[in-house]
Amino acid sequence: MSDPLESMTKGATKGFLEHWEEKIPELVTKLRNREIAFIQDKRNFDIVRRETGTAEFKLFQQFAPKGWLRILFKMGLALREIEKDQERVEELKNDIYHKFGTGGVHIAELAQRGIVTQLVAHLTKILGNPADVTNKLVAFLEHVDELVLFVKKSDAERIKRLCDLVKGRVDNSQSRMTIVFGSGFAKNVVLRILKCVKEDLREYFIETQEEGLQVIGFIFAPELEGRLTHWSEPLART
Repeated sequence: MSDPLESMTKGATKGFLEHWEEKIPELVTKLRNREIAFIQDKRNFDIVRRETGTAEFKLFQQFAPKGWLRILFKMGLALREIEKDQERVEELKNDIYHKFGTGGVHIAELAQRGIVTQLVAHLTKILGNPADVTNKLVAFLEHVDELVLFVKKSDAERIKRLCDLVKGRVDNSQSRMTIVFGSGFAKNVVLRILKCVKEDLREYFIETQEEGLQVIGFIFAPELEGRLTHWSEPLART
């Protein structure tokens, strides 16, 4: 004969688990919404929230730990969706800046341009091991301002100085490369910096990606020319 107390306990436990199984999706949604509650514009909030279901985000979250990196990646995807509405773009960038600072804005911009997704996709091919991919990805994003030069319109007054900075970063870094990024009025400034680097007698190897008002330059040490199949390979080796 079964123990009545044991039966009651099992029944109560089953009911408790079933209750929380129903509640968990709702709680997860609430937690995700709380993570982005700092976004002021409701339309921007709704777009960021929807990015969780995209294939691009699902790939990224396989390798990025929970927390601020995932949030910033979603912000970048949202920026891409609203990029034709500059007022909303500036509003969302301001929200990111007040929550995560300049570095946060820069990570979101790279996610917006697809650079982060490119990096993840290629690291998985090169490294194979998910833990190694995560380590390289997190290292890149945590040191983004050391690996990427984010150019502003006002930098037009110091092209030579930035040209020398870029060359110095390439020559002195383990990866033997650096990245230069600019958008809007800064796009022409980036192109001038890249032209200056290209004219150097060392003959640095340069690749560019241009899309609309954005340009990204990948500058490599001369000895890497002809040895790369993707710009992210030097990052995977360091």
